[in-house]
Amino acid sequence: MAKIIEPPPKTERKAPPTRQVKRSVRRLESKSKVDGSAEYIHNLTLPGMLYGKIARSSIPHGKILSIDPSAALALEGVYAVITGDDIRRLIPDPYYGPAFHDQPILALEKVRYAGEPVAVALAKDPHVAEEAADLITSHDFSRSQASSRTIRNERRSQRARAPRRLGPGVQGIGLCL
Repeated sequence: MAKIIEPPPKTERKAPPTRQVKRSVRRLESKSKVDGSAEYIHNLTLPGMLYGKIARSSIPHGKILSIDPSAALALEGVYAVITGDDIRRLIPDPYYGPAFHDQPILALEKVRYAGEPVAVALAKDPHVAEEAADLITSHDFSRSQASSRTIRNERRSQRARAPRRLGPGVQGIGLCL
């Protein structure tokens, strides 16, 4: 006689004592955000705190000849003006970046794009720091001789003059207009 094997009895699964799905969570900061008493980092002030504003490059590419912070330092309330040379004295290799450390903290010898940070003005008031940063922007640059548009046009004309490859062993004639 063959033996009949029966499946195991079904067991009912019980829900965990606390539900996580579709459950409202009371946030600790919600009441203070609604009534306006929440503290934000932007509004934080500490004794002896300074505000910093960045002076940025006004040209897309060029060599930095000089940065004159004297006008910014003459303002009342300005504590210091930090440039790339000051950073280099403190940090021998002042580069950072997400994957490769190839971006300078402040521009060192040249600027590579318009808006690159060139100097930082530190002051006791954010408005004074911003005014000082605007005064620093009168730095001297030597614009690079060839702009990217000039280089691009040069390369296009070189490609137009070069013989074109049409296939293995076959050359075409480049046209110059």
